[in-house]
Amino acid sequence: MTSLPSLDAVETEDLTDTLRSAYSRVLLAEERAATAVKRTPRQHTLAAGRAQQNLMHARLIGFLLLQLYQNRDILGDRSARYLAAEVLSEEDEKVVFYTGLRYREYFFCAFRAPKAGAPSSSDSDHRLCFESMNDLVLHCLKDKEQATTKRALVRDGFRCQFTGAYDRAACRQTTDLYDLARTSGKGYGTTQGCAILNLPDLDRAHSEAQRERARSETHRILTILTRLGFPDIVTTKDVSNTFTLRTELRNAFNDLTIYLEAADEPNHYILRIPETANTNAAALAERPIHFTTAYKNLPVPDARLLALHACCAQAAQLSGLSHFLTQLDRDIEATPVMSEDGTSAFLLDVLLTRVALASTQP
Repeated sequence: MTSLPSLDAVETEDLTDTLRSAYSRVLLAEERAATAVKRTPRQHTLAAGRAQQNLMHARLIGFLLLQLYQNRDILGDRSARYLAAEVLSEEDEKVVFYTGLRYREYFFCAFRAPKAGAPSSSDSDHRLCFESMNDLVLHCLKDKEQATTKRALVRDGFRCQFTGAYDRAACRQTTDLYDLARTSGKGYGTTQGCAILNLPDLDRAHSEAQRERARSETHRILTILTRLGFPDIVTTKDVSNTFTLRTELRNAFNDLTIYLEAADEPNHYILRIPETANTNAAALAERPIHFTTAYKNLPVPDARLLALHACCAQAAQLSGLSHFLTQLDRDIEATPVMSEDGTSAFLLDVLLTRVALASTQP
């Protein structure tokens, strides 16, 4: 985790009085949480875990507040103003910790997706062959099972948008594309549709209880987005929420490890990889990325979604949230039964907190 910059250090950001007051509140919460961490013996697993979590949540909100404000040219200023109002909604600094918890579960996690489960761009059709690339395009546009992924694949020219590599399965389906991949020098590889915003998929719910949880989580995510100023944000089924990446890059993007920073021209970006990130994609850092489309009904990725993802990625890396969520996923998988010695008490506390949070008002 990285400590929040002092108020003096961010004065150059020309903060409004409200934002300055909110950030001061967050700094106070960070200070008190850090003191609690130092005073809590590590052998007290539950208390130590809660203290460390409060510190992470304070830094999460602080860095997010700064990132939203720094991206106001794309996002507008409502998002930073609303988050500041939430921080100032109560006198007790505990509101900072609670806000961090809510945003962790229903904002950051919406821009983070698991490594497994995403369908490949065209592997399901790998046995089909087409006489021309145009025939392949028409087939993809008619596909209803993976409509969004296939439409994005067509818009992206059957290529990974970060490396230029062509989709391996598509190259097997038509010699036109194979020849392009061979002569371009970019090669080919397995690609996947990479969603920027990840809402729960009702189609994968196997019971009414699962569907109800998915609907509730979706409502909470969209409520936060609406309050931040994005009531018209696209859904996960919209092609402007998806672009094509090689599998390993899709995993890094959806893990909030890498992100795109807007450049001066529309639809131009720079691929950023934080120093704290643990990824094999470091060689691609600072690479310019340009999204284009030759189809009027297949828009490029939404600049606001990419900006929100960038805010989440930077705040998650700096606050320690990325490491926390990765470790949490591992602990859940490795702990089918709670340990008798109490070492899994904090894990149980996190899971029970999720259940309790889901029963509160959005």
